Amino acid sequence: MNFNKWGLQLKLSVPIALISSLILGFYGFYSYQTKKTQLNKELQGKLRGTMNRLKKSLVQPFLDMEDDSIKGILTGELKEENAIVGIQILEETKEDINYSMGKGKDFNKISLSGWRVSPDLGETSSKEEPLIKPSDGKESQETLGHIKVFITYKFIKEQLRKELVLIVLIVFLIDFFLIVTIFILLKLLAINPLEKMTNYADAFDIHNISDEGLDLGRKGSEDELDNLADSFNDMSNNLKKAHDALQDYATNLENKVEERTKEIEAEKEKVAGLLNNMRQAVFSIDNNHKIVSPVSSFSTEVFGKDIEGTQVFESI
Repeated sequence: MNFNKWGLQLKLSVPIALISSLILGFYGFYSYQTKKTQLNKELQGKLRGTMNRLKKSLVQPFLDMEDDSIKGILTGELKEENAIVGIQILEETKEDINYSMGKGKDFNKISLSGWRVSPDLGETSSKEEPLIKPSDGKESQETLGHIKVFITYKFIKEQLRKELVLIVLIVFLIDFFLIVTIFILLKLLAINPLEKMTNYADAFDIHNISDEGLDLGRKGSEDELDNLADSFNDMSNNLKKAHDALQDYATNLENKVEERTKEIEAEKEKVAGLLNNMRQAVFSIDNNHKIVSPVSSFSTEVFGKDIEGTQVFESI
């Protein structure tokens, strides 16, 4: 890929695209991590809330040994939150499980006994706390059992997957429209005016300079390109003035040379007429000792021949 042969649009758009993509990518990563932290905090909050409710609501049913009430409370908590997938109540020594209720792989059906953590529930974690009988201050607190609540991260991962798709889509659309906008604006605001300047410079003829000048067609704009166009027009006007002055000077010089030539010819005729009336041999000699005009007509009589164009030593 020869980057130097690319147009100005691509040379500017590609680095901007890379920079904007990098910035938007960091933003997307930060947004994703923020969303992940937020969802985990919410899930842990739901876990604590469920645990606190169970610790309060199960004490009396345990003391009264109301099996149906206990199962009803556990079922209610499982239905309350999708992320809560299982609840176990262990005996005081943790050796046996008194209650084990939870959800299956479809998350709709609740198993009322013998529930176990299944891989179909996704990644899970649990929180365990003792179920304590309240004390009136006269006797020590009594541990009735241990509550173990299981949560799944499946729903968080699904939300994060959707969030990631949304972030990628947003980043792509922002980047796409940003690059397209920059590309179009560069074409309208910079490339087109520069192409007009190039065409104007290519068509510029010093012998036929137009009075219209360069017009970028950007009404109401006063930026650097307009200043450059004004400089082009000023240069064009100055060149036209200089060309007209030089042409006028050349025309006048030709007329003056013609006038001076006529004057010299007239003077030569006067000198020739004067020499022809003289009874003396008068002639001129150049640097090579050659006889040149003017030569008096009497010289022909003196030397017996026409001496113009001969060497002076040959004629004497």
